[in-house]
Amino acid sequence: IARTIGNEPFARRTWSELLFFSFSVLLAAVGMAFIALTMLGGVALAITFVGLVIIAGSLRGARGIGGFHRGLARSFLDEHIEESEPFVARPGFFGWLQSALRDPIGWRAVAYSVLKMPLAVFGVWFAFSVWVDGFFCLTYPIWGRGSTSPAEFGVMVNVFPPGYLSVGTNGFFHGLLIFITGVVLVFVAPWTMRVVVYIDRRLMRVLLAPDAMTARVRSLEHA
Repeated sequence: IARTIGNEPFARRTWSELLFFSFSVLLAAVGMAFIALTMLGGVALAITFVGLVIIAGSLRGARGIGGFHRGLARSFLDEHIEESEPFVARPGFFGWLQSALRDPIGWRAVAYSVLKMPLAVFGVWFAFSVWVDGFFCLTYPIWGRGSTSPAEFGVMVNVFPPGYLSVGTNGFFHGLLIFITGVVLVFVAPWTMRVVVYIDRRLMRVLLAPDAMTARVRSLEHA
């Protein structure tokens, strides 16, 4: 157990999860902005034909964003989530419109993007903040002269008592305590991030993977 804890901050998996979280949060923010704007615009114009076209385009875009999320999971987490069934439209423009509006994969991708945002906010507060606070505490002896306190936000604000990291004096032992706190946070950070990434893995498997019936049909086809 001690060896596992000691090696975790330097393991490839730890940094892969941190990179995955960072890139996926950026992608989720861009994706949610796109979906929110297009869906709201489509609903506002739903009484006209143009609104339905916008909603259909939003669903097609959400499908593509879900594919990017699967690609990030495959590249950084080695999480191989099967690709969804390709979009097959009925003939003609109205056939395409009807197929897009009834596309369950597109709606599930929208649901993933909506649920991803609170998970991203929780991840920044619960996991990413531990990395940031640990880094600033660890490097405090280098840049901390004359500073009132290292950076502190997220869950650490609730864990540390008020004034714990405040520097009322430039005493050696207070600086040493901040450095030791940074060391502890660096060893804790991989585990907080793993919790967030685990939840995201499960969410992707539920909403971005093919449904059970489709997977069963694929298995029979391969057999």
